[in-house]
Formats: sequence, structure tokens, C-alpha cells
Amino acid sequence: MKQIPFYIVDVFTDQAFSGNQLAVFILDDNLEVSIRQQLAKELHFSETIFLQLTENHIIDAWIHTPEEEIPFGGHPLIGAAFIWHSRYGSTLNKVVFRTKSGLVPVLIDNQTSIYWMTQQTPQFSQVIPPYEAAKVLGLKEVDFHPFWPVQEISTGLPVVVAPVKSVEVLKRTKLNHSAYEALISRIEAKGICVFAMEGDRSDLSVRDFAPCYGIPEDVATGSSNGAILAFIMKHEAVSCLSLVSEQGVFMNRPSTLHLKGEKKVNSFDIHVGGQAVLLASGTWNA
Repeated sequence: MKQIPFYIVDVFTDQAFSGNQLAVFILDDNLEVSIRQQLAKELHFSETIFLQLTENHIIDAWIHTPEEEIPFGGHPLIGAAFIWHSRYGSTLNKVVFRTKSGLVPVLIDNQTSIYWMTQQTPQFSQVIPPYEAAKVLGLKEVDFHPFWPVQEISTGLPVVVAPVKSVEVLKRTKLNHSAYEALISRIEAKGICVFAMEGDRSDLSVRDFAPCYGIPEDVATGSSNGAILAFIMKHEAVSCLSLVSEQGVFMNRPSTLHLKGEKKVNSFDIHVGGQAVLLASGTWNA
């Protein structure tokens, strides 16, 4: 019988019982995808990550939601970097993960304890008609930002980014499941990220819905926040931007995400950062 170590981590927070929950499994050798999926479904966190060190010191990473494996995830990689760096005595200030979406470096700022993930070059896809977005989110067309579109974007995992006028609108957003299913049937994204450019202790407030992944609402979504940053930089035509985002407030699990971006000639460098805390550890008997 194999014993596989695992850790329970709260990500995008510096306090236990807030932020986004994550399970991190450390593998010595391959674990069948069906078993990984069973574990993710059993734990039922928004994501579970499995790590295995390779010979060239790159860490293979497999990310699962309760329903399926996904190519990329923000809080799983931040939490995994925290575990790898703090539990396994890493003296380096960078950890590199190999995901199904490609290599993802995470830099460690030892002064702030923030782990900074570099996301992929943003891909801007189709604009969603306001009437359709309003139906999906239980809103009116006038509730959306007057100058910005609702748009599908990916910095590793496609998501629909929907800017609204205020936190009040954000609070009363309610997913219409039949309209949501109709929308995701014709686009690549399965998640919808709604945000307002205001917050009690932040620059923006965020909610993220992805029931198709088994996540009715996510507490803190690094991939979606990276897409939001790219979206704002593109539509506001800014070359450099740093923001603080809060998410999970309406779920009583407040989370803080740090965002910074820089425009290059034909692309953007997108970085999402956050802290993490260890909640528990143990072994799974395979």
C-alpha cells in the first residue's frame, strides 16, 4: 500500500478559514487520471492539484475540479508553490509547473509572502451580446459597464468577463442556469466572471460562476482575475497596471488577489499573486 502525502491549504488569504480551499497531493509516481478525479470529487474543493517532481526540477501539475480535469488554474498553482516552497525546503525563489496549458512559473516574494504566478499571453475572443449576458446573470442590460463589452478571454483557461456598474449590481447577480447552459454550448469558456471597479478594501470586486465544472460559485479565481486585468488594460489602453481584487465576500470567505500587468508590443505580461496558509496535512493510503 502506497502512502501519498497531502496538504489542505487556504489560498489568497493570510488567515485560516478564509480564501479558497485547496488539496495538494505529492506523487512519487503516476496516479491514474480516474483516481485523481475520484479524489477531487470526494474532497469537493473547487480544485485539487497533484504534483510530481521531474528530473529537470520542473514540477508536473494536474488540476481537477469536482467534475473534470482542467488545463490551468490560478489558486491551485499559488497553493502548490506555497507547499513546495515551505514544506520541501526550497531555497529557490521560483517554482516552475508544467500544466496542460504549458509551463507556469511562480515567483516567491519572501518579504511579503506573496506568490506571483505568470499567466499566459491573453487571448481575446468573441464579445457576448449584452441582452444574452443579462439573461445569463439575472440582470438588466443597463447594469453592465457603459463602455466595456462582455467578452470571452483566456490567460490559460477561457472565461467570460462581464463588467458591471457597481458592487450593488454584483451582489444581486444570480445565475440563470438554462441561459448559462445555452451560452456555454456555443463558446469555449465554461466560467463567467463578473466584476465591479470598486470595493471596501480593494480596487475591484469579483464573483465567478462555473457550475459546469462542479463549482456553483468560486471563492477566489486566479485565472479569471488575470483575464480581468488583461481586459481592463486592453479596453482602457494602459501600458502598466497594478490592482488589488477581492472575491468570496458574499460567500463569507474573503479573498485578496494582487494583480499586475505590463503591455508589450503585441501582448501583455499578466501576473496574479497571493498568500496562502496551511490548514492541515496527512497521508492518503492508495
